[in-house]
Amino acid sequence: AGFPPNKARALECYQYAAEEGNGLAMYEMGRRYLVGREVQRDLQEAVSWFRRAVWVGNTDAWKWLHDNGVSVVPEGQYGRG
Repeated sequence: AGFPPNKARALECYQYAAEEGNGLAMYEMGRRYLVGREVQRDLQEAVSWFRRAVWVGNTDAWKWLHDNGVSVVPEGQYGRG
C-alpha cells in the first residue's frame, strides 16, 4: 500500500531543506555523501555538510565529527568572522 519510494525526489527534498538551513537535512546530506547513497561517495563533502549542521545545532553531526577526530572548524578558519 502507499507509494513506492522515490529516492531522487527524497534527495532533492533533503538538499533543498539543507540549503534553507535545516540542521537535520544537513546531517542527512552528510550521511548520504559519507556512504554514497544517491550521490557519489565524497568524504570531504560529507564533512562539509556535518560542519554546517553543527553550526545550526545538530548534535548528531557534532558527535560524528568528534568521534572521527574531525575538527568542527575547517583548518585555517580560526579567528574569522
